Amino acid sequence: MTNPSDEPKRLEFDTTPERTPGRLAFDAPSTAGVPAARVPDRPAPQALDFGPASDKAVRAAPADAIGRALFGESNHPLLEACFRAAQASFPNLYPDFAPRIERHIRQLVPLKLATVATIGDGALETAGNLVEAVAATTREFNEFGAADMMAGLLAQATRKAGMFERWFGAASSHVDYRAALGALKQSLGFFPRRTEELAAKVRHAEENLVVVLAALSAVADVVRVPDDAGVERTLFDRRNIVGQAVQQIRIQPAQLRGLDERVTDLLSRADHLMNVVLPAALAARPQR
Repeated sequence: MTNPSDEPKRLEFDTTPERTPGRLAFDAPSTAGVPAARVPDRPAPQALDFGPASDKAVRAAPADAIGRALFGESNHPLLEACFRAAQASFPNLYPDFAPRIERHIRQLVPLKLATVATIGDGALETAGNLVEAVAATTREFNEFGAADMMAGLLAQATRKAGMFERWFGAASSHVDYRAALGALKQSLGFFPRRTEELAAKVRHAEENLVVVLAALSAVADVVRVPDDAGVERTLFDRRNIVGQAVQQIRIQPAQLRGLDERVTDLLSRADHLMNVVLPAALAARPQR
């Protein structure tokens, strides 16, 4: 066998004293029956593999090192435990979103403060903007005052003419109630289109947040950093923040449905007022 001192030195990416010679410290445990420390003298070039690692093959250290350097791939021994924890905690979500959850877990492990403190920033910002948009749409609907407008039209159409009007004729201006109600209905029709668009965005935002939450929860349940309490505390804080954002975004669909119901009720009332109440009220007016 060739003396190891005569071999070209391999690239080393970890300086942990306890690591096994010939295998990177964060490599996954080797499968049964395959020597963990065996490294070919002249490993054949291998194609980059972006899929999950096969249990039947031993990855050559230089190829793995290049892959991790280029693509940030991690083979931390706790990754599989994190994947299993995510699957157990989110059994309904995991089958459809496993690649995305695992990608976030790979970003988190090994724990780094900068990554933990910023993971999910985009999802959190989008969700916050949508909560504000739902509130703004609800406020706009309330300020529109469609119910008050219809009540005013009905009151004006059914009020009795005063003595001055009876003596001097058309002192009050003529109101085209049908045109006014038609314009009111058209304005109300804007809100269902807005709420439908917002509801689709809310569903997507919730999905993104829950994927991040699944990754954070799994890592927080599995990974411990005894020598760095700060990064662990940041991890738990981040999980709580994303969890609260999930709870908040899940309220929005109910608010949008409530707004839709109010709009539908007002549109029905406008139809009734336009086609039943006002024609009857105008017909009952005394003719001069």
